[in-house]
Amino acid sequence: MRFSLLLILVAVVCNNVNCLRSCLTSERCRGNRQCTFGVKRSYAKKTRGDYNDIAKKSDSAGEHSRRGGKRKAQKSSNDVESYSHSPKSMALRMRAIEREQFNLSDKPEDILKRQLFCNVEMNGESLDAVGFDMDFTLAQYNEAFDLLAFNGAKKNLVESLGYPAFVSGIEYKPEDFRRGLIIDKIRGNILKIDKHRYVRKAVHGLTEMNREERKLCYNSHVSSFTESSYVNIDTIFLLVDAALFANLVDLKDKYPDQFNNKSYEQLYKDIRAAVDLCHRDGVIKDSVMQDPAKHIIYDPHMVPMLQRLKREGKKVFLLTNSMWEYTNAVMEFLVHSQGEYGEMKWEDLFDVVIVGASKPGFLTDVYLGMFEVSKEGSLSNIEDKDKLDATHLQENKTFQGGCWMDLHKMMDVTSGDRILYVGDHMYSDILRSKRTLGWRTCLVIPELDDELQITLQEVALSNELIKLRRLQYDLDEYMDILRQKKLLGIDVGDALTEAGTKAAELKESLYVLNEKYNSKFNKNWGQLFKAGHRESRFASQVTGYACLYTSKASNLRFVSANRPFRPIPRDFVPHEKIVGDNNENGGF
Repeated sequence: MRFSLLLILVAVVCNNVNCLRSCLTSERCRGNRQCTFGVKRSYAKKTRGDYNDIAKKSDSAGEHSRRGGKRKAQKSSNDVESYSHSPKSMALRMRAIEREQFNLSDKPEDILKRQLFCNVEMNGESLDAVGFDMDFTLAQYNEAFDLLAFNGAKKNLVESLGYPAFVSGIEYKPEDFRRGLIIDKIRGNILKIDKHRYVRKAVHGLTEMNREERKLCYNSHVSSFTESSYVNIDTIFLLVDAALFANLVDLKDKYPDQFNNKSYEQLYKDIRAAVDLCHRDGVIKDSVMQDPAKHIIYDPHMVPMLQRLKREGKKVFLLTNSMWEYTNAVMEFLVHSQGEYGEMKWEDLFDVVIVGASKPGFLTDVYLGMFEVSKEGSLSNIEDKDKLDATHLQENKTFQGGCWMDLHKMMDVTSGDRILYVGDHMYSDILRSKRTLGWRTCLVIPELDDELQITLQEVALSNELIKLRRLQYDLDEYMDILRQKKLLGIDVGDALTEAGTKAAELKESLYVLNEKYNSKFNKNWGQLFKAGHRESRFASQVTGYACLYTSKASNLRFVSANRPFRPIPRDFVPHEKIVGDNNENGGF
């Protein structure tokens, strides 16, 4: 609890105004035996000797609390289980049935990987339609897919844009970069920022910048990091851009004469042009269509998931920026590569299919033209969109382009909040659909599987970090008490100096331990949802714009389409958290 809050409450609890001064002028409040502030003072006294003693006492108190909590939880659990039709027991039995039916693993990490995590309360019964992006959502790609763009772009840089031949020797290391980073095109840097837009880590090329260099670049002014000079890596596909950019910046700094005085910004423009050329000349998509099994990760739960949504009364649509030929090849592989579904047409899994959607334009521009796609893949212009109704969809349900109004009409949806859209791109799929149309959103984060796995493996290290942070909080309070004493004319010089030394040691220990913990997730950038020990900018976007998030779109198979979703725990602002914690512990 905050010291200022304690000062206010002390006088009330002690019923004695002199007790406040007593608390500040003695090691233990003698004015009233029930003064919790006096107890806190006694607790803080141990910090002056050795802050490890506080940790020991904190552990003891925590263990006592946990034992009591376990006894209460056990009693509560027994009460619930004694009622055979309780929601808890029914849910447990349902999970057991599902694991047996779907041949699922019971390992904790595997159970977690199937979860849908909720940020915003949502009732599945209120949804009329569920839509999906295709690339990196229904279809997950592997490293071989990344290499198509990476190697193709290197070739284009050298052969078409005049870059030196040694650029061809750049190696792709996917672990070097993560989604959620930001490219600074002007300075040649790649950044990781927290939700308050503070730059927590930065590299110039392939070299990490120290704290002073970071401050010099980014602390002199406040940036939103949405300006045109920055590129947010909000989709996995942009990791290729980041890898190329960092390597080219590094090479330019080493061999400036070989790059014709190109600016860092020009390097990035050339990279974008080289990658885009890979899309246009067929280097990427032609290779995938020729050998989809080499580039696409097969998901056995995708088709059953789509079938379950339709069985439970939801209309299902596909909305992708990919064109028909590529979409058809990818979906054919996802549905028929294992020979499970016989003569079933993949289009029958959807009520509407829209390719070449040009998101985010599809979500904002109501004047975009729409075309009907024939079974042979030819296009015909739709002159009268008013004819796009259920009767028309019985004849053909595949289209190219259009806008959200066309989709709403075909889905017979009256408002955006009756659609759940599942995608991987933070801006084009999630943020824009949520802000502009009010769609419910589900973000697919494949990296979440590894994050959950490592979190479970490193529980001991995480608990040690939490313990030290609580200790740091107590030490800060103790030092504040000493400063209050000093204002009252009490000599606390030696104690304050010693506490300051301990605080510095503790801060350094926390930094080292936090770096060790973060390196378990990624040696360069740490956790996806954290920047240092704070929430990352990516995490704040996930919680701010994604109603749900999960590691695979097919995880929707394991829940009812009509279930309610509620965030757990509920949102707290700091003052509510303080009051709540103290109420749980018996009050102030």
